[in-house]
Amino acid sequence: GIDWLVIAMEYGPRDFILDWADGLMKANPNRKVMVVTHSHLHHDGARMDWATHGASQTGNPHDNDGDGIADNQGFTLLPGGVNDGQEVWTALKDNPNLLFIFNGHHTNPAYPRPNDPYGVGGYLASTADDGHTVHQMIANYQAMASDNGYLRLLEFQADGDVFVRTYSPNKGTYLTAANHQFTITVSELLPIPGDANGDRKVDETDAQALADHWGQGSATWQMGDFDRNGFVNAADASILAAHWGYGTSESSPAPVPEPSAMSMMIIGFVLATYGRSCARGRQ
Repeated sequence: GIDWLVIAMEYGPRDFILDWADGLMKANPNRKVMVVTHSHLHHDGARMDWATHGASQTGNPHDNDGDGIADNQGFTLLPGGVNDGQEVWTALKDNPNLLFIFNGHHTNPAYPRPNDPYGVGGYLASTADDGHTVHQMIANYQAMASDNGYLRLLEFQADGDVFVRTYSPNKGTYLTAANHQFTITVSELLPIPGDANGDRKVDETDAQALADHWGQGSATWQMGDFDRNGFVNAADASILAAHWGYGTSESSPAPVPEPSAMSMMIIGFVLATYGRSCARGRQ
């Protein structure tokens, strides 16, 4: 139940492309964002940063021809200029919904293609303006032997963990070095207890989902199994009650009942709804 926005940007994105990407994020504040761009992290996992590292970081968009001069084969003379990884980060890090930035492009100069036995994998966690973590990754296997066919896989878990793997469907093998196989925790993806429909609120809609599946086994989170034991029962109602009202903007100054009282109210609602469903089924 998480809505994503994936933004693909060009190599060394121009200023107006960064403005466009920034505008998309701000226009979609309820969507988690992945940015895919050609150059962002260097092969060692450091952000591309011409102002700090200059020509010592090979392949910077400001010096794509590698002559040590920031002319980028004339690209910087075009309207909108060119931006490297650090400039991209500076432009976008004020967006609280930005979670990932992915890139490729860079190879390890120690291993000219096709003689790289390891492939390029790097990871950088950076703190955005509001304090959350943005996960940045480079994955590039173009300098390896052409029959390897490795690709990067991300497997998102319900508990907020993301398994990062590198797999070759051609060879049926994984790269298992630490820079190709690791796990990160993305706290922004953790489900809110009691939020069955994933709208980041705990309200009547979630109570209805729990009521509709009351007593069922083989249940999922979306059905109201908030303790993940496979059943929808009073324990799940208590979890929903303890987080009742999360994310809502109710203006009523009325006090919220204690969780135990709320649990009884929700269970009463559930049983009444469940009873009506059974009655309709017998008609």
